[in-house]
Amino acid sequence: MVIDVTGAEFETEVLKAEGSVLVDFWGITCQHCKALMPYVEELAAEKGDLKIVKVESKANRDLCVE
Repeated sequence: MVIDVTGAEFETEVLKAEGSVLVDFWGITCQHCKALMPYVEELAAEKGDLKIVKVESKANRDLCVE
């Protein structure tokens, strides 16, 4: 399962999480991001020990490096 994370949840869900976490920064208007999402979801289903979160970049600019 891929979890949607906002800036308010980032510290708890990512920085303080136990184990490995993959963060997918994506954009609503990014066609490449949309095309990649089924593969990210497939990876989440296959790797139960890997926590995967996605962060929408426009709504969470404070988490993104430009």
